Amino acid sequence: MAEEIESLKDFSLSKMEEALERKSKNLPMIIATTVHIEIDGEVYEIPEAVNDLLNSLYRMYEGASSKKKLLK
Repeated sequence: MAEEIESLKDFSLSKMEEALERKSKNLPMIIATTVHIEIDGEVYEIPEAVNDLLNSLYRMYEGASSKKKLLK
């Protein structure tokens, strides 16, 4: 199941919705490019922008995790 992303837990729901809405307004009306991802043995086809968002969130999570390790 999905893990909580520590770096996002301090953001309010409205701030996260604002960020997603701003990102979605920059998308073309028809999303032509998609990528395939595999989760738990299942393959999904998702818009490339969603994949970029997931990658960005993961990088934020990794950055926050490494900062915590440095503080210990």
